[in-house]
Amino acid sequence: MFGMYFSRRLAEVADGLSNTLAIGEFVQKDTIETDRWANNVRDWMFGGDTTCGNMSVKAIVYPINAKLNRGKTTYIRYHYLPMGSHHPGGASFLLGDGSVHFVSETIDMETYMSLGSCDGKEAAQLP
Repeated sequence: MFGMYFSRRLAEVADGLSNTLAIGEFVQKDTIETDRWANNVRDWMFGGDTTCGNMSVKAIVYPINAKLNRGKTTYIRYHYLPMGSHHPGGASFLLGDGSVHFVSETIDMETYMSLGSCDGKEAAQLP
């Protein structure tokens, strides 16, 4: 629903506000101790200044709470890191209609990816 340097009216959310993820929890901790990102905990959003890591857009590529390590040979861009939380079994998300839902980390990836799109014309709904 959101992106850097553009805005979208609610009426432009073609998949429906109750079928579109707007904001979700995000935490990433790399556990490789010998790497430059060791124990690098990322917060959900670093706000205010777009020159210093303000990332309000995430690409849904990995399951919720996926454990990824960005090692010396593996580089995963910040906005491709998985959504996640410290809650066991999933993460909380705000939908476009203003409702908040806990989404299980076992959600079908096709459904999850469809919920992450606001104009893909998918008929996805939260399970």
